[in-house]
Amino acid sequence: ILAKVVNLVLIQLIYDEDIKSKEIIINEKTSKIVKWNFQMKDVGINTNKISATLNENGVTSRIGKKWSSNGVNTVIKNRETYKGGLIYGNDNNVRWPKMID
Repeated sequence: ILAKVVNLVLIQLIYDEDIKSKEIIINEKTSKIVKWNFQMKDVGINTNKISATLNENGVTSRIGKKWSSNGVNTVIKNRETYKGGLIYGNDNNVRWPKMID
């Protein structure tokens, strides 16, 4: 259960909420990092190298922290969510906006 809560919190850090419409929207700056993580993983680069490259280039997480391989792995494990997958267990069964193919 704790892992699901942590993943949900991390996913919420990547999306924003439109204050007027109350809709969940993609944070464009963060989405570029998420997409890059998937591109690197898909060509066989491991999460240690991905996190090191992000850190070497001064790219921080949305909360201003350095990347770790665990942080990158958390993003990678949530591929279905970033594809617009349904998050189960919330009150409205919200479908997150599609960020990757």
